[in-house]
Amino acid sequence: MFFPIFVDLQERLAVVVGGGKIATGRVQKLCKFGCRVTVIAPQISDELLEMSERNEISCIQDVYSTKYLAGAFLIVAATNVREVNDAVCKDAKNINCWVNVADCKEQSDFFFPALFESADIIGGLISKGGKNHRLAKTTAQQIRGFIGGGE
Repeated sequence: MFFPIFVDLQERLAVVVGGGKIATGRVQKLCKFGCRVTVIAPQISDELLEMSERNEISCIQDVYSTKYLAGAFLIVAATNVREVNDAVCKDAKNINCWVNVADCKEQSDFFFPALFESADIIGGLISKGGKNHRLAKTTAQQIRGFIGGGE
């Protein structure tokens, strides 16, 4: 079971390996909390490239290499290639870095929560063991409705 923890990400480096839909969502959440994000992928979504053009993130269009993890506070493996995600996970653990592996909750040190917030409160939900994303998302939507805030 995971302990819910809130971490200050302001100006900390997150390396996201992958440039598709899941990676884009993870990058958006990290940026919302002031994280410096570098995306590594041979193909990067238009949305991430636009964020890079606005200097909101850095993008490196390349295949994954361990060298790109230098200085990272946390790492996200969000490619559509299991072997790459596995390599990112192993490399992250070798440098004692928190890692989220999009396609394998068992390898993840942390999960991305369903967020809710108002002017005075912020919270995040995951299901026990990260097994039911839909339940967490639905519950967060209900809380947003109750407190009158968005994500």
